[in-house]
Amino acid sequence: MTIESQACGCPVVGFRGTHMEDLVEEGFSEYWADRKDFRSLAEAVEKMRTLDLRTIGKNLALNVHQKYSWKRSFEKLWYYYYEAISNSFIQKSALKYAS
Repeated sequence: MTIESQACGCPVVGFRGTHMEDLVEEGFSEYWADRKDFRSLAEAVEKMRTLDLRTIGKNLALNVHQKYSWKRSFEKLWYYYYEAISNSFIQKSALKYAS
């Protein structure tokens, strides 16, 4: 839900040391809470409330839509397919000539 929230313009607060850190747009590291520390999470939410969330939300949505657009997703998928097919072909060729 991290990417989806940002795509809707909602800044995300989460815990350090989780996969969320990889998914949240840059510039929000000071708003992360320590793992299993709910007071730290409450403090992060309070800090976030002092920001211009409307402007930040618009920028988040724009960045996420560019980063995860259908075009970009298709290009990544195409790259992975190409790599898989190329590696499969190379392995088959190597086995053929090794015997």
